[in-house]
Amino acid sequence: MAAALWSLRSAVHAKLTAAPSLTALISGVYAKVPDSTPEPYVTVGPINQLPDDDHGEDGAACEIYVHIWSRQNGYSEAGAIFAEVDAALHRQPLAVPGWTKISVALRTASEEADPDPDIRHTLAIYRVWMTKEGA
Repeated sequence: MAAALWSLRSAVHAKLTAAPSLTALISGVYAKVPDSTPEPYVTVGPINQLPDDDHGEDGAACEIYVHIWSRQNGYSEAGAIFAEVDAALHRQPLAVPGWTKISVALRTASEEADPDPDIRHTLAIYRVWMTKEGA
């Protein structure tokens, strides 16, 4: 089975950075955050992939973790950013090169504790099902 991880990460990054209502609220979307990047921002990853083959087709069932980081007191800023992330991803079309029949759905979202008491961290996990083209 072909790995979907890298193409999926790129597709999610492209989808989020193309959402003006999200990018207006954050300093960026990252896999690895550059030093001195101001909050708020979004990070994408890790991604897990399991085989999800069906009737001779190669498929993948993935979970992609989207993290929202903020320094604003309380969770209102992180919540507003999560709403925009969710509007961009949940049950929305996603173009992943080499894959078809793509479905994205929110699995869970939670407010997470961070060792830095000034950081607000919201975690959203999305499930993505897709079929390899030409499989």
